[in-house]
Amino acid sequence: SLASEGNKQYARALWMIELAINKSPRTAMLYYQRGRVHWHLGNYAKSVESYNVAIKENPKFLDAHLFLAELYFRDQNFKLAESHFSAATEMAPNQTAAVAGLAETRSLLGNANSAIELYERAVSLSPRSLVFRFKLAALYEDVQKDYAQALTAYKRIKTIIVESRSPANEQPVD
Repeated sequence: SLASEGNKQYARALWMIELAINKSPRTAMLYYQRGRVHWHLGNYAKSVESYNVAIKENPKFLDAHLFLAELYFRDQNFKLAESHFSAATEMAPNQTAAVAGLAETRSLLGNANSAIELYERAVSLSPRSLVFRFKLAALYEDVQKDYAQALTAYKRIKTIIVESRSPANEQPVD
């Protein structure tokens, strides 16, 4: 199935994964693969259904949780996104994408204090990331009204930019 998917032979990939599921119906990875193939075919509802079955078979399936978290976030279903990001961060506390996704989700749900803690963790996991530092500085400034902490965060951003020595047009800063 993976080889067929790689060759963009999605119908064949789906046929092969269905055969594998028939032989081993309790294997989460097979449902995850079926979800991937359905996604390529544009069968989004079937894809989500397959990812949910993968999680049912293996509740600690990190990639399935991350996929669903990002999908629900994109669709602005922040409660479901939060539950999957939260599950992912419990399984992999140092997974930067999961931590940052949960931070952004909590921020949008109005839980600024939790978002700040999570962005601080994301910054510690990815210290050169300007995106996380900007989000954190904005929360300090706009939500907590902690202007000293915000100023410190902005100064650190400036230092990182100067230290990078890359051309200004390559910096993700407006």
